Amino acid sequence: MMDMLVLGIGNRLMMDDGIGIYLTEILESENKQENCRYVAGETDVNYCLEQIKGDEFLVILDSSCLGREPCSVSVVPIAELFDRGDLSLSLHEDDLIQAIVKGKKLHKDAYSSDGILIGVEACVIDYGIGLSEQMKEKFSEIVLQVKNIIQKILSEI
Repeated sequence: MMDMLVLGIGNRLMMDDGIGIYLTEILESENKQENCRYVAGETDVNYCLEQIKGDEFLVILDSSCLGREPCSVSVVPIAELFDRGDLSLSLHEDDLIQAIVKGKKLHKDAYSSDGILIGVEACVIDYGIGLSEQMKEKFSEIVLQVKNIIQKILSEI
């Protein structure tokens, strides 16, 4: 049985950009799996990189800007990110995903390809604490979707 790291990233001071952190906190409070750990990495790329172990399945929770319906949940395998030229999946300037991809290119064994990015399409990215009204309305649905994705993976690894 493989261990899993669920890493929530984002910025609580930028409204919906904090969705990854909020999801991580609520899912951690409900976690009953010993082989699953949750870390709110926020926007500290170096701290996040230190948390990633090569033998864990990595789940990154973050806001996304994929041009999809606001509040929709998307899943992108991390292995696909290594092959993408355009890494504009996230809204962060110093991006964890870009750091992982760069690290993988420099050192082939730097990071495992086992993992996924779960992106929640942002509604409002602006200065402000807390989620937008639209995201708040959909939050319980989003939590359930993300929880189901994580539970399915845990049953398979």
